[in-house]
Amino acid sequence: MENNETGFEPGNESTSVSTVKKVPRENTLTVSKSNMIIRANYRLTLVEQRILLACIAKINPFEPVPEVITLTADEYAAIYKTTKGKAVYRALKNASLVLPDRVLTIVDEHGEQEVIPWLKNTSEAGIEPVEAVYPLWEGRIYLRFSEGVKPFLSGMSKNFTQYELEKVAGLKSTHSLRLYELLISWRKTKKLLISLEDFKVRLGIDGKYPAFSDIKQEVIEPAVKELGKESALSVKWTAKRRGRAVVGIEFKFRERSKRGSKLRRLPNKM
Repeated sequence: MENNETGFEPGNESTSVSTVKKVPRENTLTVSKSNMIIRANYRLTLVEQRILLACIAKINPFEPVPEVITLTADEYAAIYKTTKGKAVYRALKNASLVLPDRVLTIVDEHGEQEVIPWLKNTSEAGIEPVEAVYPLWEGRIYLRFSEGVKPFLSGMSKNFTQYELEKVAGLKSTHSLRLYELLISWRKTKKLLISLEDFKVRLGIDGKYPAFSDIKQEVIEPAVKELGKESALSVKWTAKRRGRAVVGIEFKFRERSKRGSKLRRLPNKM
């Protein structure tokens, strides 16, 4: 891609980082992630993303990641404002069956790719990566993050992003959630200039939507609208073209305060 021909200059990710200096309020349910995970390539359903985020929010980013993290159905329902009942228990149970197979591909500063499982392999310590307890009165899962993922969730001193889980709890689209995280990892500049190919990879839609008009209609516009309504993130975007072909996208955004938070840090009890 010739920058001088298109007017498109991808952001320099090695220098534009989001480092939060302030320690989050003790009782705030806060997600902390390395930007390498936020900008990684992976595909998860909405429920799977929600479960991982709720468990990540239980991690103190300044302490080692717990070996086991517990998430109850009641906690899930409270965070994501879903009706308590069989549907929530079923969602946790179904996720416990597929999450052990989910992986993410991380690209380092040298362009090298590494495929990492989200959760601990069954061969590690002879334990299951996710266990589900499913009586209706005690629905919960026990989740174990893999050793490969743990360094990207705690002990980070730079190149990481933090946000309040409440700001994405109301999102109903995986595209909206992924776009939110991608954008706020650039909150220092409040702008993201990204190639179309990288955008598709990072939103997990590579290999889909061959026409940009479909991406615009099915992914970008619905996500931007939902972010404005549910996450207090105002987003404007423009397509960058080389001739008639779209080669990149520029996003500009502004974070608004989201008042009346009722989410509090959840204890990680066995």
